[in-house]
Amino acid sequence: MLESLRTDAPDIPLVIVGDLDDETQAIRAVHAGAQDYLVKKYNDSQSCVRALRFAIERQQWREELRAASLKDELTGLYNRRGFFFLDEQHLKLARRIGRKASLVFADLDGLKRINDQFGHVAGDRALHQVGVILKKSFRNSDLIARIGGDEFVVLAMHTAKDKRADILMRLDHKVRIYNTRAPHGYTLTLSVGIAHYDPDHPRTLREMLERADTLMYNQKRKKRDA
Repeated sequence: MLESLRTDAPDIPLVIVGDLDDETQAIRAVHAGAQDYLVKKYNDSQSCVRALRFAIERQQWREELRAASLKDELTGLYNRRGFFFLDEQHLKLARRIGRKASLVFADLDGLKRINDQFGHVAGDRALHQVGVILKKSFRNSDLIARIGGDEFVVLAMHTAKDKRADILMRLDHKVRIYNTRAPHGYTLTLSVGIAHYDPDHPRTLREMLERADTLMYNQKRKKRDA
């Protein structure tokens, strides 16, 4: 029963109150996910309140630690681990409910040049600003991550294939707004590739990444050749 509760409500702290003063049962309950095990005859209402308060605090600490392990410290976006953990779940949901999605692969052009000319603090600032631009360009429900040094991905749910141009226009508009100010002496440019997910012809996450990555590098090569 406890395992079922943890599965159905993983974010809710659980405290078991039992009749038996059984250490084995208490250890088993904690290993199954309970925050604490209390024996009725040894605990009054105040003890229960304290145990519940501590259980809530411990659960909050666990959630903060889990969130930190999935987030990129520099940008506040999801990191590579968080992206793969959450995007697999979102694609499964998209397939089950028949929703389309787009996977956007964006690469910050010229990060090495920014680092060399303006310093690594400026490079970090540029990466952070790309994160800000992506968050302003997509919805809160879309998954945005930095998965490499200068590589970012977005899984935008509920987008039709014919909206690829809209995605590119939004990104380009936000980048242009930033570059009109160019407050730190350099401008930002992004190379972007977009792959689409159709539940009627599903792709794996890896296939979508490879497709979007190829399209992104094609755009980057065209910029260099120009």
